[in-house]
Amino acid sequence: MKSNFMRHSEYRSPFGNKPIKRVGLWVKLIVVPVAVVLFPIFAMGQDVDPVLLRAAKRGDPAAMANLAAALDIQSEEEYGKDALLWAKKSAEKGSAKGCALLSYHFYKGIGTEMDWQEAINWAGLAVALGGDGLGYWVISHCITTSETRRSLIFEAFRRQYPIALLFYSRLYATGSEEFGVVRDGSKSEELLNKAAESGVPLAKAILDLGEITQRNLSENDYGFLRNASESGISLAMSLLASMNSHGLGVERNENEAFSLYERAASAGNLAGIEGLADCYRIGIGVGQNQSKAVELYSRVIGYSPRAKYLLACYKNEGVGTPKDEGEALRLFRESAAEGFVFSQAILGVALYAGAPPSPLKNTLEACRLLKGAIDNESFNTLPSDLKSKVYEYASACYRYGFGVDIDDQEADRLYKLYRETNAGFSLCRPPFGLVDALSLKDISMRKPSAADLPEETIMNLFTLDYPEGDPGSFEETDAELSGNNSEVYFADESLRAYFKKHLGKDVEESITSEDLASIKSLSDIKLDNSLVSFDEFSYFTGVKVIPAMCFQGFNRLVSIKIPESVSEIKSNAFLGCYSLTSIEIPASVREIEGWAFANCDKLRSFWCYATTPPEVGDNFLSHVQDVMIYVPKESVTLYKNAPGWKDLSRRIRAIN
Repeated sequence: MKSNFMRHSEYRSPFGNKPIKRVGLWVKLIVVPVAVVLFPIFAMGQDVDPVLLRAAKRGDPAAMANLAAALDIQSEEEYGKDALLWAKKSAEKGSAKGCALLSYHFYKGIGTEMDWQEAINWAGLAVALGGDGLGYWVISHCITTSETRRSLIFEAFRRQYPIALLFYSRLYATGSEEFGVVRDGSKSEELLNKAAESGVPLAKAILDLGEITQRNLSENDYGFLRNASESGISLAMSLLASMNSHGLGVERNENEAFSLYERAASAGNLAGIEGLADCYRIGIGVGQNQSKAVELYSRVIGYSPRAKYLLACYKNEGVGTPKDEGEALRLFRESAAEGFVFSQAILGVALYAGAPPSPLKNTLEACRLLKGAIDNESFNTLPSDLKSKVYEYASACYRYGFGVDIDDQEADRLYKLYRETNAGFSLCRPPFGLVDALSLKDISMRKPSAADLPEETIMNLFTLDYPEGDPGSFEETDAELSGNNSEVYFADESLRAYFKKHLGKDVEESITSEDLASIKSLSDIKLDNSLVSFDEFSYFTGVKVIPAMCFQGFNRLVSIKIPESVSEIKSNAFLGCYSLTSIEIPASVREIEGWAFANCDKLRSFWCYATTPPEVGDNFLSHVQDVMIYVPKESVTLYKNAPGWKDLSRRIRAIN
């Protein structure tokens, strides 16, 4: 039930000094008690704090904004219009949070038509009023140019807004070429803790997950994992899937387990991908599909020695993939070196016997692996037939001095264990089924991080708290947004150091956009061809020409933003930049000479914003097989008929 007080908040309260209309005493005696009863009922129907509702009705802009957020948390569809009304009232009273909430409504189309231009307008006002973190966020998602988006998110991070802290924690957990962030687990954890301390529930949930993964799951964890899963935390989905597959804390449900693993895998969660592979291998909630299992295990072998072991089994037997004993041997060795007990045991036995996948006997290596398996804390998880074979061959190593000093006493001890556990073992049988495919311990060993949060989940306002921000100067914030002589932060530290030296600045001095705009030519700039990201190039607005061979052979360069002042790109300027996947040519460019972007093998999107096709030289996009060319919608025909462009007409598309 929607509250009439919400819909008609401009009406006078029946408790005010001036009545709405002249009424008799008997009406007042009825209206007032009814209002006293209904007021909290309306508030309870919407599950909002009656005190907050009263404060909002009195005109407190902060209360209005908090009320809008509270209504949105409950149900975007049911109370979207009411939330929009309160957000608008708060915004009109100059609340940064109200403006941000209003922009979010326009961005998502909650309670109103989706309108990104309105979203940008209100978000910009939120930033100007006090640097609201959500304001930066909405703008960054409404703007299509990557450089502007990155700079806005970075500015939110520089101001230490919790949303941005969480987002950068995710970037450091995974590494990001787009943002120029190198993978750094300790930095990610530091930012995650800061976000949690700032009141971000998702960050707190990730930290709580860390406590859970340090032990075996129990029934008491089910409720928390379910809530975390519904909030979009993919690691929680994989753990919940494991509980469903085992019937731990809930009735066993293989279909639900498969569905949860599938969701976690689609979000990029490594444990989810591995769990989904297990489902296809064994047939949990889905039909067995060994080829699909091989594909999924292959995606996580860089992180999971268990996945390497299983993939080695597949390749050793030629199941779901071509038989390749050499590759199987390599995978077994890598997995064993990473301490996976099944690989240590299987490979140790194979090397001692000279059986596949080992082409020759190697008792020295076999002894080392067999000892490693026995000393492994997970040794007892091996099936008895495999354990007995490990004991038998390890006993022989001590008996005859293969890789160790002769020790009859140790040999006797191990042989006795072999006799006690002997259940028969054959290397001719594929080693499938020797490992519990959905081991709770295996999955929970992976420490959770902000990487378990997809970007869209972080963007979700209604799982996050964020501050209003300190009241700031409109002029200062506006200048920062416009890039007017603001400090430029380089993703590459060595690049920043180079330009400080080039500009004659001290180590402690900052580099501003005005400094970079003063550089008129690149002819005397000597950049290292190991450069990975140079999006800061967009600040070089004094540069008109990119010289010939300027970035030729920069084969690690993945991201660069050409300044909007450039009118000419000379021959071979980006020749052989084969790590580039996308390039944006600003509308200012009038000429692109021959071979300028040739041999950029990975280039997939070439954005040219000039309405009049630039003159192009021979082979300017030669040996770039799969590139798509995006041009202004009104200029598609011009490009398809222009010299040099018409040969690429099948690749030309309109920018929407």
